Amino acid sequence: MMILAENRGTIKGLTYPGQSYASDIYKYHLIQKLKYTKICREGHSIDQGCIPDYYYSKQNNKKLNGQDAYAPVMGGSYIILKNGVHLAINAVDTNCNETAGSFGSVANPVCGAIAVDVNGIKGPNTLGIDMYYIVIYENGIKPASTTGPYLCKRGDTSVYNDGRYCAIKVLMNEDY
Repeated sequence: MMILAENRGTIKGLTYPGQSYASDIYKYHLIQKLKYTKICREGHSIDQGCIPDYYYSKQNNKKLNGQDAYAPVMGGSYIILKNGVHLAINAVDTNCNETAGSFGSVANPVCGAIAVDVNGIKGPNTLGIDMYYIVIYENGIKPASTTGPYLCKRGDTSVYNDGRYCAIKVLMNEDY
């Protein structure tokens, strides 16, 4: 990853002039490497036109287990790529010390996560079907994968089967 090479092999401590939100800092580094049509600042995805306001509604998004879900990232920076893919960057800590939340732990702290909606606002907008997470670590990014009680199984209605951890299955071309 070029960003790592440009920052001495780490994402930790990444900065960008004039930016204070971690998600905006990561976004500005990413957009220099991506072909995009639109970007939106932290917390301004709706008013800057990256997503329609109904996209945040629970009725328009689902978890893999069929339960209603909010949009993947409720306030992060947004990038719409030229191919229609939406990236929502929820970067919580440029020092990469986040141990709580969906992806971090004391043993494996994270810098944040990138929600990927492969077909933008078009349906089905279901975590684990067309929306996935990539986790940002100090030394790179990895697809979100199942840990602990979390599952990634189509048709399973368990509360732990919400679809957040299916990215690794898709990349490995595994059935689920």
